[in-house]
Amino acid sequence: MARIATPKPTTKFYERLVLTDWLLAQFGIAKFEKVRPLLREVEDENSGESDGVPDFLRVLRLTENGRLGAGKLEAIDGRVRAIWKSITQHRRQNGARPHCLYFQYLALIGSHLYFERLFSDRAALLENLNETVSDWNAAHGAGDALGFYADGDLNKLAFWSATGSGKTLLMHAQMLQYLHLSSQARSEGWKDAPAPLDRIFLVTPSEGLSIQHREEAALSGLQAREFRAGATLFNPQISPTIETISINRLGDEMGEKVVALSALEGVNLVLVDEGHRGASGEVW
Repeated sequence: MARIATPKPTTKFYERLVLTDWLLAQFGIAKFEKVRPLLREVEDENSGESDGVPDFLRVLRLTENGRLGAGKLEAIDGRVRAIWKSITQHRRQNGARPHCLYFQYLALIGSHLYFERLFSDRAALLENLNETVSDWNAAHGAGDALGFYADGDLNKLAFWSATGSGKTLLMHAQMLQYLHLSSQARSEGWKDAPAPLDRIFLVTPSEGLSIQHREEAALSGLQAREFRAGATLFNPQISPTIETISINRLGDEMGEKVVALSALEGVNLVLVDEGHRGASGEVW
């Protein structure tokens, strides 16, 4: 029997990021290439000295088509500014000037909007994302067709960031976004409000990077410690503490230097640094 060849994708990876398409559509942006020069121009102006965030909102106002509702974009922008200021104030006091770059700003606007939609109406978010997938598939060949989102996929978000692009600050800011919005969702009775967290884990590629992350967390005014099995639990809602653990220490069973995955069970927020490493292996 002749073997039927499977069509090969013709688009590159960065062109297949449907979640990005969904996000840009919320602001009425069809082609990011048309907006990028405007965002960079605002970034070069270095406006927003007081909180380190340039006036990127000025650009988004030009494209926003009312899908978010009156004042919604301004409210999200205000929250992003407050969080950015809180995690950079210590650095500014010591002479650093960590201005928010345009791609960091868009990532924070996007994660805020995603968490808000996830906690308010999870089913509607899933439907909306799959509508975006359908539109993408209709515009591309069979070899480029993407699979649809399942409900379990909604619990994961990945940000593709170049080395030196400030992804650690993004991680800190997005952790605070999650804590703020999940708490708001519970207090206001949102439809799909998540349960309170037990712990916050940061999985790193090595012990050296775990140490580095604990130092960076302190610079952002956050608490961080090395994970130790059996250590006293904390309340992330009152005193959020990041527990770092190297991926090399995770295993199926407890050992002298190995932590069994069962020890990490619970309602957890899991942050993963260098998440692309090992993507081609057989063991997660």
